[in-house]
Amino acid sequence: MLKKSLSMLMVLAMSIMVAACSSTPPPTNTNGGGTKSASTDKNGSSLRYAETQMIRMLTSAPGGGMYNIAAAISPIWQEKLNVTASIGPGGSYSNFLAVSKGETDIGFCHQCMHYWAERGEGPFQSKITGLSTLTTLFPATVQVFTSAKNTSIKTVADVKDKRIGLGPQGSALNIFVLDYLNKMYGITLDKIAEAGGSVNYMSDSDISSGISDGIIDVGFALGTYPKSSIQEIENTPGIRLIPFGDDLQKYLATNPGWNKMVIPAKTYAGQDKDYPTATSWAVATVSNKMDEELAYRLVKAFWENRETAAGACVEIKNFMKLETATAAKAGAPLHPGAIRYYKEVGVLK
Repeated sequence: MLKKSLSMLMVLAMSIMVAACSSTPPPTNTNGGGTKSASTDKNGSSLRYAETQMIRMLTSAPGGGMYNIAAAISPIWQEKLNVTASIGPGGSYSNFLAVSKGETDIGFCHQCMHYWAERGEGPFQSKITGLSTLTTLFPATVQVFTSAKNTSIKTVADVKDKRIGLGPQGSALNIFVLDYLNKMYGITLDKIAEAGGSVNYMSDSDISSGISDGIIDVGFALGTYPKSSIQEIENTPGIRLIPFGDDLQKYLATNPGWNKMVIPAKTYAGQDKDYPTATSWAVATVSNKMDEELAYRLVKAFWENRETAAGACVEIKNFMKLETATAAKAGAPLHPGAIRYYKEVGVLK
């Protein structure tokens, strides 16, 4: 009888232990069966969301600098924060509008879009406000080039009667180029056509191919440097960067969404001089309505894991530095969540 009672007590004890074990919550972050510690803030609190957060991102065409950055950052957000990001292609202007309409959570665009939108200028028919940024990405730099064999184009002003290759209609590049040509030289699309030239809206690779094949005379590109699409024709037929006039600084002084940039000599084959040009910082744009805590965590997780992202993306490795994370100030205010992080690490006071 005593043995039977002891057996029943042992069974009851084992049942209690099993129940206790089965009620233990699963690890917060698992990968391949192994447990990994969650990201924490400076106080040791977890940054990882208990439930998966979904965000939408619009960037550039696949293979472009913006797309590459998003592809390198999203796995970090997934691992450290339990935030899953969908990445779609887009353009600077359309991405900005998509954020303003609530169609995407993050839109990679350019500082100049913020500046123009807040004033109802450039491509915007009326003012658009309520948008901010998480971080500066890279200096998107204007590069004007032709075949090394083409000697008829001495400066940008000489494109008035040439076959020109521009980016997609409505892009930040096109808005800048056409506005600059009109204000500085009185060159318009109609006048280019009247003089026997043409304007062709093309992808970066098509512009380079067009110059190589003699279909167009000059190409305009916007992005980091050296730009891979330009490098493709460095040797055949060879390239020559076309300088802006001395009035570039005058133009930039009235357009705070753009700044002066110098591409160092030897960046491209055959480039023996520094190349002064214009740049508009690429930025990660969000709505002011984005949850402050989410914005803070997205920014913190990226910058604290920048080296990992840099190993997968040359644009991050070469251009994204914490000290320039707040560089795009004119017309591109920071989101409160981003400000919180940059103050925390001393980038902002």
